[in-house]
Amino acid sequence: MEPGHEPGSTNRDLLVRGDTGNETQSGGSVEGQLRIFAKSTDSLIATFPLTMWIVSAAHRGASNEMREFIRNKCTNVVIDAVQIRAEVPPLLSKEHSIIDRKLERSSIASKIIPRSFVVSLVSQYDSFLGGLIKSLFYLRPELVNASEIGRAS
Repeated sequence: MEPGHEPGSTNRDLLVRGDTGNETQSGGSVEGQLRIFAKSTDSLIATFPLTMWIVSAAHRGASNEMREFIRNKCTNVVIDAVQIRAEVPPLLSKEHSIIDRKLERSSIASKIIPRSFVVSLVSQYDSFLGGLIKSLFYLRPELVNASEIGRAS
């Protein structure tokens, strides 16, 4: 006898109770689908602040590196309320370019990563709904026929 099977139980009973023990992203019980969805979204929510903290730390590091570069290696530095302007010596333009690229990358990442987390949450919800519909059609196969009849008319 399979684990989780009681005498007289059917696969349908197991799918309703959620104790098959082998739910996957695309199959399993209604409870299993809910459990997978909850764990997936919880992991995204738990890792988002850490991810943003790392990106923020990278941005701070690149900003500090640029400030130090300007302070120690540039000439004619002008600081106003909005920006810092300076002349980069020609021999140091490659170094400046590398630091500027780090700063730009971290700035872009700080805008893109929150959006990608939202997209991931929507994707998890989509996967959950697909699995839920699959489980419900397995539990009530007559619904498949009813939906085909509705489309035909």
